[in-house]
Amino acid sequence: MDKNQKGCATRQSMMQTEISSTTLTITFTSTGGPKDCRQKAARLAHFPGKRGILEETVRRIVIVVAIGILSLNVGAQQTSLSAQDVDRLLVRLHSNDAGDRNAAYERLKARPAALQNPKVKTALLDLLERERLRMIGTPMTGANEDGIGTEGFAEYYSDLSSTVAEIADWDDPHQICILVRGAGTPPSRSAEQAASRELLAWPCLQQMAVSRAPLERIGASRILLELRERAENANDPVFEQNTKQTIVHLLHDQAESVRLETINSLEKFGTEDMIPDLKHVAESDPAISQRTHKYWLREKAAKAIVSVGERSSQGQQPR
Repeated sequence: MDKNQKGCATRQSMMQTEISSTTLTITFTSTGGPKDCRQKAARLAHFPGKRGILEETVRRIVIVVAIGILSLNVGAQQTSLSAQDVDRLLVRLHSNDAGDRNAAYERLKARPAALQNPKVKTALLDLLERERLRMIGTPMTGANEDGIGTEGFAEYYSDLSSTVAEIADWDDPHQICILVRGAGTPPSRSAEQAASRELLAWPCLQQMAVSRAPLERIGASRILLELRERAENANDPVFEQNTKQTIVHLLHDQAESVRLETINSLEKFGTEDMIPDLKHVAESDPAISQRTHKYWLREKAAKAIVSVGERSSQGQQPR
């Protein structure tokens, strides 16, 4: 049997390429009878180098694929975190340096598997609460030595709150209290869910509405109005009345910033039943602009009344 005929017999050609810990094996098997052998021998006689070219081409493809798989393995090893790495990062979340806390958070956020770790979830929820307390304890103008009040800190805090909002349990009474304070309005897929979460968050929202920190009171007015709009008529009438009373109280808050944000929230989410209270503000709010010497919040309230009225007359949902 000449060498071309030998190539037609049942044979197994194994090509193996090893790179580091990655091994790829490709097996070629060909079988055929005498007729197949004669046909293949005839073809190979005209192209004596075909087998060598084919095997060299396959060998190169195997090497390229192996290198690609090895790169993926190395990348996965680089992005994975050991238990010790996670513990060290959790310690850094308590650093007195905002930059160090941010860096530790970024490393954890970049690893989706780490974010599913219950210990990491709890730590990030705790971090959000601590950053919120730092923020509300800082004057609304200027930055402190920890960087709070700077644009960089604002971006970090916003990103942290978004991440925590995605991984936390909004139906847990303890977590929702931290979440509404630090991450804002609870997400909801239905009026019933919005009403349920508003009821669950109510104790914390009440605390926020009477907090000494203007930022807390601003947050309470916005969240209450947005949840009230989403819940539609799913809330208990007594609870609904308590919510409305809290909003009216915030409309007459001692801080202009709180009154302003409550008016702005009413412009977006207010319903027709709030128009009489807005009219009262439009007629009597004492705030005067230092630049224009006009009753600027009265003008804001009048604008909000128009927006609420237009939505109601056209049967549109609040924005």
